[in-house]
Amino acid sequence: MRLEHGSLKKGTENRASNIIICNVTETVGGDREEKWKAETGLYMELFNKVLGVPIREEDMKRLQRLGKRTESAGGPRPVLIPFRDWILKNMIMESLSN
Repeated sequence: MRLEHGSLKKGTENRASNIIICNVTETVGGDREEKWKAETGLYMELFNKVLGVPIREEDMKRLQRLGKRTESAGGPRPVLIPFRDWILKNMIMESLSN
């Protein structure tokens, strides 16, 4: 398999707008849409009220738990959140010191 330089650059650019959040309790029960609404509401409150960064639900591409779901795991799985714009990710990262 041969990778072109352009595809490597695009992958790096896509990852530039990602954040990973650890130690957030997973939503249990319900269908996928209910879990999406519950977790999205939690992160919207975190970004808007706690960190003071104006984020809309449309700004998040998706929420994805990383790793396999297991009962014996040591805690909740990390959450990957890719944003539509890397500027929003930078605003969140800058507000963490507050």
